[in-house]
Amino acid sequence: MERSLLPNRSNYYVQTNNERDALNACQRTELAQCFNIIGEVDKIKGPYKQPEDNLDWLANDPRSPYSAGIIQYAKLSHGEDMGIPKHVGNIVEWADVLCALANSVVDYNATAYHTFSVNQIIAEIDKGLPVMVSLKFPERNIDGHYVSVVGYKDVGNERYLIIADPYKNTLLNKPDGFCNLYSPADFAAHYKGYGIRFFKRG
Repeated sequence: MERSLLPNRSNYYVQTNNERDALNACQRTELAQCFNIIGEVDKIKGPYKQPEDNLDWLANDPRSPYSAGIIQYAKLSHGEDMGIPKHVGNIVEWADVLCALANSVVDYNATAYHTFSVNQIIAEIDKGLPVMVSLKFPERNIDGHYVSVVGYKDVGNERYLIIADPYKNTLLNKPDGFCNLYSPADFAAHYKGYGIRFFKRG
């Protein structure tokens, strides 16, 4: 059995072409990817061509009508310095802040979760909903990286997850991040247990 919410490469979002920050952009790129899958991405408005750049602008630029509120939320949630890692320098590093931004900008109800099992992720896919997850790759000195689970595929007696990785195939250290397959062991070894859930309106 196989199910994919991202069957076409033309709908795959990559962070490496982001105008504002191509290096530390996995969070907003994957949020835009998920909003595209569920049909909400056109509601992300701003001065840039790509929604992920607009998400960054909306959160961080003082000219944005949302920036002050999102920064205040980040301070309340993560402390006065907002807990931002120096190598990232962006408040949308945090799942709850990213959700607050999305819910303000798109008038939506994305939810940051802190425990979510593989079976729960698969149930979301069956409802037509992607799931953003945070992974770690200590073998590559990466302590956090957002990807989206966009499907699953049965391989033998195991159910592999289909991952949209905005940077590259981080698992195998190869250039193509489109619909990478993660075995149950692969996912268990790298999953940090938290991320963002989505809902359909209505």
